[in-house]
Amino acid sequence: MAALYRGENFDKLTTWKIAWLTQGVVVFLRALVLIELARKVLSGYIGIWALARRLLLGVAAFVLVKRSAPVRGPVAMADP
Repeated sequence: MAALYRGENFDKLTTWKIAWLTQGVVVFLRALVLIELARKVLSGYIGIWALARRLLLGVAAFVLVKRSAPVRGPVAMADP
C-alpha cells in the first residue's frame, strides 16, 4: 500500500479499491485457516466434524448472501 501512495500517478480511488481487495483476500485466507484448524481438531470425531463442517458452510453461505445483497437506504461512506 505504501508503494501505491508514493507513486507518481497516485490515484486515490484505485488505491482504495486495492486496499479493500487485499482485505478481502486476508479475510478469505483466515476462513481457510479456521476450516483447516477445525478439521485437524475435529477429524477424529466423525459425527462432530460432519456437524461442524455443515455449520461452517452454512455460516459462510449466510455471510456471502448477506454481504452481496444490495444496501437499502442512505449509506455514509468514508471518502475513498
